[in-house]
Amino acid sequence: MKDILRRNIMEKILLEQDPLRQEFVKYSNDLFFHYLLLNHEKIRTLICQEAMPDKKIVSTTVRNATQYGKRYQEKKLILDLIAEAQDGTLFIIEMQTYGLSIDVTIRFELYGAEVLRQQIKMGENYVDTPQLGELIINAGKALKGYDKYKYEFVLYDKENQKEYPHHHLKVTLIQLEHIDQVLDDMSVFNQLMYLFKNEKVYDKMEADQLVEEAIEMHKEYIASDEKYQEYLDKVDNDMILNSKIRLAQMYEEKAEKLGEENEKLHEEKLEYNRIIRNSIYQYIQKVFNEDISQWLKSLNEKQ
Repeated sequence: MKDILRRNIMEKILLEQDPLRQEFVKYSNDLFFHYLLLNHEKIRTLICQEAMPDKKIVSTTVRNATQYGKRYQEKKLILDLIAEAQDGTLFIIEMQTYGLSIDVTIRFELYGAEVLRQQIKMGENYVDTPQLGELIINAGKALKGYDKYKYEFVLYDKENQKEYPHHHLKVTLIQLEHIDQVLDDMSVFNQLMYLFKNEKVYDKMEADQLVEEAIEMHKEYIASDEKYQEYLDKVDNDMILNSKIRLAQMYEEKAEKLGEENEKLHEEKLEYNRIIRNSIYQYIQKVFNEDISQWLKSLNEKQ
């Protein structure tokens, strides 16, 4: 008993001294989320059902299970999982741990359009193209101007209050920052979201079996040295990618600043030339009493 207690104390001390491991052990770690969806069919199906509540989703299979790669050139540093329901409906599921930026929301929209385009390319005709539900779970700061827990987006005419006919793309946004808005409706899905947000189960009711199974999978996941190394690889790649993005932004800002400075110098040069012309005009007119304004206007900048 003392050995177990001593080990637990040591593990706690090590965790407090390792900020990376603190992030790794979180339920909202996007690599764990990917691992959970990949290996637990019932939880995956439950989450897909949330993205398409009007459909009965009985089962799902993983269509794209690409694991995280170490090469920084890989574009998919934030993992998307594509699942397919029993009726062919497709789902893209993603956990965003750092909040939603403009580039992330645009990327998600374009990614969905690309998946639909590939369906056509693979031989599907337009009518038979499967519907696509995209589900973004935002574990970071809520999107500015969006203060609700859940949003469902489709092509929509606001003025006439009509959805686009036969639309194939629907985007669902879950914002964990606002989980308190659904405490009176703690469905199994919302219990899972509460776990991802608060690192503990919702204690006002008995946890669902799927929530308990997610906790057990999490224990196995964080005990794996291989999974921790995978997480460290991801952190390395994120740093490289963010450095490249920041460097590109710095060059862009510098070029923009130089462009503004060059434009200012050009304007100052034009103003200087204008002053010189006026001085010459005034001098000649005063000395020779001759109007040369038309001649001055005929000269180009170089002359």
